[in-house]
Amino acid sequence: MNILVFDAPDATFKKVAQEEIEKFLKKHSLNSQIAVSVFFVSPAKIKELNGKYRKIDQSTDVLSFPVWKEKSEIPTEGEVSLGDIFICLSELAKNAQEKKIENTEELAFLVDHGLCHLIGKHH
Repeated sequence: MNILVFDAPDATFKKVAQEEIEKFLKKHSLNSQIAVSVFFVSPAKIKELNGKYRKIDQSTDVLSFPVWKEKSEIPTEGEVSLGDIFICLSELAKNAQEKKIENTEELAFLVDHGLCHLIGKHH
């Protein structure tokens, strides 16, 4: 597995993101050479991405940019990228406060949610 985490606010966030991705990939029996990137971004950046790619002019908590449309398309061997996940730290903190949970619990939820989109699950 090649898990890249960019601009995590601290080592705990990086570790939680990596562990959640590892659990998810094993749970869904995905190729062990999968690559996933997670970016922690500002409200302005996620709003920009949301506007550009979803035509929604507002911030959001998580955005996913998959390489594959469906799980069945993901190669089962070789080095393969699933795509990128962008997480807005301030939206994450707001969600955690509203749910009365730790930020790391919300982070695990958002990473899992983002990964579902990367393998073609949508809501």
